[in-house]
Amino acid sequence: MKRFFFFAPVVFALHLAATAQQQQQQSITTGAAPAQATTPAATAPSKIAAPSPTAVDLTEYGVTFQPDSRLIIMMSALDAAGFDPTPPGRQPSELRLDIRKAQSNISDDLRQRMRSFYENNRSQEPGVTAAEQAARYVSLAFALGPPPSLDVPERSEDLPGDVLEVLDFAPLLREFYRAAGLNERLPSYLEVYKKQSDALRPQTAEMVRAVLSYLHMRPMTTAFDRVPTKSAAAGGKKKKKSGVTTYTVRENERRFVVVQDLLASPGAINLRVIADDYYLIVPPNARMNGSEVRRSYLRYVVDPLVLRFNREVSLRRDELRGLIDESQKATSQQLSVDVFPAIANSLIVAADARMEQIAALESLALETAYRLRRAPEAERPRITKESGAPPGA
Repeated sequence: MKRFFFFAPVVFALHLAATAQQQQQQSITTGAAPAQATTPAATAPSKIAAPSPTAVDLTEYGVTFQPDSRLIIMMSALDAAGFDPTPPGRQPSELRLDIRKAQSNISDDLRQRMRSFYENNRSQEPGVTAAEQAARYVSLAFALGPPPSLDVPERSEDLPGDVLEVLDFAPLLREFYRAAGLNERLPSYLEVYKKQSDALRPQTAEMVRAVLSYLHMRPMTTAFDRVPTKSAAAGGKKKKKSGVTTYTVRENERRFVVVQDLLASPGAINLRVIADDYYLIVPPNARMNGSEVRRSYLRYVVDPLVLRFNREVSLRRDELRGLIDESQKATSQQLSVDVFPAIANSLIVAADARMEQIAALESLALETAYRLRRAPEAERPRITKESGAPPGA
């Protein structure tokens, strides 16, 4: 029963997701840094009552709000390099103007080298927006160490491709950080970011409540890694053997971190997955109960579920690949050839599409009820018929 319980929704989700992708363009830019395989907690996620949006402790469901100094430094440097998402005809924000004032300390030579790097490394693909150009640098920011060192990770295949494309911007970033004196201004910037982040909590709580209420489950907020360890060499009368690799289990916290980017392009929402941390970067005035944010949190909830049932998925790999091929032929949508991401993406899109439909039906019901209360008796059958509700509703 256990295998059937998981596989049946997957079959439905793959079909529904492929259709939903044609109707609704997903606008999340996802840059997932490959992480070591994790094994989620052995216990199944328990069902929970829907948390109240006014009283919910979001940390209990993995959600935290955390301004990130690396992102502030990176976006300040991009501004100096020529990135300006201010819409035509509008004035830059006070924060951007203050950051530009701080940039007056940097030399013309440094500014030109930064501008040259940004211009020379623009994506040549047609239709790439300014937000998409900046997304690679956002990924790089989260791959760096904390200031003031802003240590650069070693160049390796473990780094996402978009980070490798702009990795050489890191030395310019460190030089900019020192020249602009951002170490003195960061505390005040972080305070501004924190106040703005606090304003996102009510809508975020409502989004979390809606997702968990729909899924009837609690998210997995911990993961377990099998970490290789090397035992001491065996001795004794027998010939000494080389150390034998053994494994120990390490528990990690899984976090869904909301990071506000006050220097981002309007509407630019980015999800960066780094090991067990899911960083959701949102612009000013972001709709935290919108589809883009909801899909990001759904990914946080769904990913460990797919890993937890990896054995069941592997047993049906051929069937699932056939289903993926059929879905691609029927909808002309490109799905992942790897069944695990395909299942995760399908469940996320299907759940989001269904929640969007439920919200639309609830809105229609409220509107119809309001019209019925105000309408004369003779008009009520017509209003009921227009709404599609059954007679007597």
